[in-house]
Amino acid sequence: MKNYFSLAGKNAIITGGAGHLGKVLGRIFLEYGADVVLADIVEADKAAAMLNDLEQYGRRPYYYKCNVANRQEVDGLIEFGAKNLGGIDILINCARYAEMAFAENLTDEQFDVTTRIDLYGSFYCSRGVFAHMKQKGGVIVNIASIAAVIGLPRGTTHYSAAKAGMLGMTRSLALEWAKYKIRVNAVAPGQFETGPLRELMKNEAYAKDILSRIPMGRAGTCEEVALAVLYLASDASSFITGHTLVIDGGTTIS
Repeated sequence: MKNYFSLAGKNAIITGGAGHLGKVLGRIFLEYGADVVLADIVEADKAAAMLNDLEQYGRRPYYYKCNVANRQEVDGLIEFGAKNLGGIDILINCARYAEMAFAENLTDEQFDVTTRIDLYGSFYCSRGVFAHMKQKGGVIVNIASIAAVIGLPRGTTHYSAAKAGMLGMTRSLALEWAKYKIRVNAVAPGQFETGPLRELMKNEAYAKDILSRIPMGRAGTCEEVALAVLYLASDASSFITGHTLVIDGGTTIS
């Protein structure tokens, strides 16, 4: 029986690969048979430790240091991925910047850096892989946020704007590139367990407020988000494009 979730023979680039979600994505993609380049801005020693940890899940992934807000660095990432993997079949735009600041205190620099990483960076990477996908197709999955779908009262105006732009870009690219058999989708996670969230949840009042907004009564896990990305990246979703899959325990419907 065919495993429709298999990524065997597929080559993937994952930006934000050293983050909490990025590392889980790397692990699951390796487990399901993909060859992977993880891109991030961490230095060589941290990258080496990360690659050593991931090696047990399949072939050793590659690492490329890249600030996705810099178009020249993205060009280098795409060239590196194509050369070392032998092609690019999947792009996961997971790089993000999310320093919270309420709108009245938000600086131009904070708004700019968030937009350049979360939105411009995703566009640079998507445009970059197009040349490698247009002949035989491919898949792009953008990691957005429920902040793009609903308002959040925690100083995320700039982040919400960038992620909402990402969802609009997802739909437009899906329409433009469908004729090349390139599928473009997004996931919009709600609150999910990362190191920073676990620290914040130690504050009882904050934890109570967060959980009260989630009908399922808990935060999601990085694995739950990564498995949804796997679905959209695999042949199991071969007739889905331009879609945003919300993963939030019911937050946006409550």
